[in-house]
Amino acid sequence: MRKNITKILLSSVLFFIFHGIAQSQNTNPSEFFPLNVGNIWVYKCVAFGYGSCNCIKLIRIKTTDSLMMNDKTYFVFQKTESIIFPICGLCGGGIIPFDTLRIDSVNYNIYEHSVQGCSYSPNEKMIDSLNAGLHDTIKSNCGNENYICIDTNSYNIFGMLRPSRLHFIGYLEGFSGKRYIKGIGLYSFVLLSLMCRDSSTLVGCVINGIVYGDTSFPLGVTRIGTEIPEHFSLFQNYPNPFNPNTNIKFQVAKLSDVKLIIYDEMGREIETLINEELKPGIYEAEWDASNYPSGVYFYKLMTSEFTETRKMVLVK
Repeated sequence: MRKNITKILLSSVLFFIFHGIAQSQNTNPSEFFPLNVGNIWVYKCVAFGYGSCNCIKLIRIKTTDSLMMNDKTYFVFQKTESIIFPICGLCGGGIIPFDTLRIDSVNYNIYEHSVQGCSYSPNEKMIDSLNAGLHDTIKSNCGNENYICIDTNSYNIFGMLRPSRLHFIGYLEGFSGKRYIKGIGLYSFVLLSLMCRDSSTLVGCVINGIVYGDTSFPLGVTRIGTEIPEHFSLFQNYPNPFNPNTNIKFQVAKLSDVKLIIYDEMGREIETLINEELKPGIYEAEWDASNYPSGVYFYKLMTSEFTETRKMVLVK
């Protein structure tokens, strides 16, 4: 009975979550996971099932640095979470759970830096391969897990049809899957069992300075006043000049959809600090510019009734 239920769940979820459109994919495999300092991915995770498997949260992954270890360059990831539904267990555990990763420039395998490592790769473990073709098997975590590339169709994301790859591993009572999108990176992670379904999906990202989707993340926004302002206002950031963090204070006069966006000197949007509905009050947002070069930047507050832009200076 359990096996029949699993097969039904497996076939239906695979169709609705992983369905794509067939298209040729002549491309550089490393483009399926663009690793550069400053790139950001924001995921929404929904988990439901039994026990602690009930959760909704946002997960923000940012590449904060690159390190040279054992003559190889690894990228360092910073992971922060914002809990929407308060009971959290496994939710989001499969979305880049490692602190340091690299992509080999020859075989396009993804490696996690590890003190123990594997016999075939000292001081690191292979966790996936971007070079896998359709039906290829990927031996990850020293061969303890074997992913299979089951789909190389294109996928519609942020209004664009892009090549993708879906890597799948089946279990006795469930499965897990990871989909990579060209030019975007890891798009989704799904873990399904009879006890729990954990589904994390990308809602926005910043790739090489280009913003896709919704990258707002509420952890950096604090309501600092309970009084209701008479009008909307955007204040000068402080400190200014700054290195590398600065605070941006603003007022919201009534319930509004609010956006606070950072632009570089060329007018390119580089980061969205806020994109959500806010109640009347006085707020403060913090911007961490540790991964951006010295220079002039602009921040813009937008509602349906108010727009204002101010300048700030990052000095390192």
